[in-house]
Amino acid sequence: MERWGSTPVVVGVSGGADSVALLLLLRRIAQQMENLQGASSPRFVIAHVNHRLRGTVSDRDRDFVVELGARWEVPVRVLESPRRPPESRSEADLRDERYHFFESVACDNGARYVATAHHADDQIETILFRLFRGSAVRGLRGIPATRLLAPQITLVRPLLGCRRSELREFLREIGQPYREDRTNSSSKYARNRIRHQILPRLESEFGPRLTDRLLRFSQHMGRVDAFLSGLAEQGGERAILRRDVDEIVLSASRFNELAEVVQRHLVVMLWDQQGWPRGDLGESDIDDVVCCLAAFDSVSVRHQFPGKIMISGKGDQKTIRRIL
Repeated sequence: MERWGSTPVVVGVSGGADSVALLLLLRRIAQQMENLQGASSPRFVIAHVNHRLRGTVSDRDRDFVVELGARWEVPVRVLESPRRPPESRSEADLRDERYHFFESVACDNGARYVATAHHADDQIETILFRLFRGSAVRGLRGIPATRLLAPQITLVRPLLGCRRSELREFLREIGQPYREDRTNSSSKYARNRIRHQILPRLESEFGPRLTDRLLRFSQHMGRVDAFLSGLAEQGGERAILRRDVDEIVLSASRFNELAEVVQRHLVVMLWDQQGWPRGDLGESDIDDVVCCLAAFDSVSVRHQFPGKIMISGKGDQKTIRRIL
């Protein structure tokens, strides 16, 4: 927080235990900085999205957050989602809606940071979810502690070292209420099934220290990912011939100089850097992208991938283009 200085910080608050604990802890640390060190502390802005998935219950969550902000003298920005059937929106859609709103609130307030309440249990569930889905190294590193949300805005997750039970115990000890989302216990969502069914069975089989081993595994994967990212950056500098917002031109011969694992890493890195949608880009799609880019012959290549991304060309020059 010392690096944040006195800049505004947007805090995503749903009203649940985790986000309420995050806001309370950030405020306490900021007050301690001012009282003990005389240092300037950030000004917080609460961002709340009412997805309207649970009718009046969602409205009461919103009212709770607004009242919390008033009591703690923290300004609150609320986004009211259009009323749509819950089944018409996926978890990814809801997440994108939240992050787009957080980014807009940050821009409106001149904030350089957005804080969310992801914790160690979220990390464990994410690792298992991606492992079962067949993710590669980058996915198995889990949730990063920081990432760019926009060119001048960093998303930070200060609670990744805390367990869910610790945060709830903290709130119980000080008598701080919070809202309970009953959908967290629903078996409809894959993450909930991992949380309530799969992980307890794994812990009973391999012991309660399994969660610590999974967290160490994600840290190791993070180091592997950083190493591969460095190799992919170097390889990309050689292989990329031209690049703009919607198009990349690569040399197939230089791309073929890279090890396959680095080629795959470079593909994912390029998708992320370009801001191209990667949610529907599965492992088999990445294999196909690598094959298209590595094809070094006179046969013309033309293949469309999820997110309206097209790869075309023949011989040494391959073009990756987003079709608008």
